[in-house]
Amino acid sequence: MAGVFPDIGLGQSMAAWTSGIGALTIHLAKNSFTIDRSLVLGSITEADFSGYSSQSIGTWGSPVYDATNHRYTSTAPANTWTNSTGAVGNTIYAVYVKDSGGNLIWCEAARDSGGSPIDMTIAGRVYGYTPVVDASSRATTSP
Repeated sequence: MAGVFPDIGLGQSMAAWTSGIGALTIHLAKNSFTIDRSLVLGSITEADFSGYSSQSIGTWGSPVYDATNHRYTSTAPANTWTNSTGAVGNTIYAVYVKDSGGNLIWCEAARDSGGSPIDMTIAGRVYGYTPVVDASSRATTSP
């Protein structure tokens, strides 16, 4: 049976992860795919709109505790992409993150306020994304 992190241990675990994970690179995906536990990097097609490049994730903030949900959240500085000329455009379906070894670390859907994928097909279009990770305890009751 798997152990459970008490809240204080969970905070320490998240702080260790955000400071010890090393360099992370954030990418945008231009294809639609299912985001689930079986996702592999080969299922993802990286964006290539005018002016696009992957970006480094900045320094993570200290974990913030949410006592109601027994969860810690850590946020890194926002990343921003701009379609520079419009010569090449993409629809962006997801944001994904790789470590320095090229391993897929996480992925999440990219959606606008209406729930649609991000339109990066026109010159001057800007997309901003703020990396956020969280961890919560599985414990709900004591034995």
